[in-house]
Amino acid sequence: AEDACGVGLVFKSDQTGAQSVSTIVRGGPADLSGMIREGDALFEVDGVKVYRDPASMPRLLGHPGTIVNVCFLRNQQLVECHLTRGRPENGDAPGQHTHSPYTPSSPGGGAHSPSS
Repeated sequence: AEDACGVGLVFKSDQTGAQSVSTIVRGGPADLSGMIREGDALFEVDGVKVYRDPASMPRLLGHPGTIVNVCFLRNQQLVECHLTRGRPENGDAPGQHTHSPYTPSSPGGGAHSPSS
């Protein structure tokens, strides 16, 4: 799929083969969720265990606007979040100058709506 995109995370392998978050792309779906931290280890994608399995990383990719359920391991605890695939709203990707659904419409920011 040519227009496949992810959730705005960059991973690195640690010594055990686990894929840990090394970078959270600003303005991307993972960043906007506020739930993921650097160092979180990818554990499950859409119910499929991907822990220490680098070959399963492409499961994170899909069409923009589709939802992926991701589970991370942090301090021996699982953190689950539902992310909508998409590209960062700040146009980091070359040639991406279209408005994505993540662009805040109110002047002065306000991208994070209260979750409570």
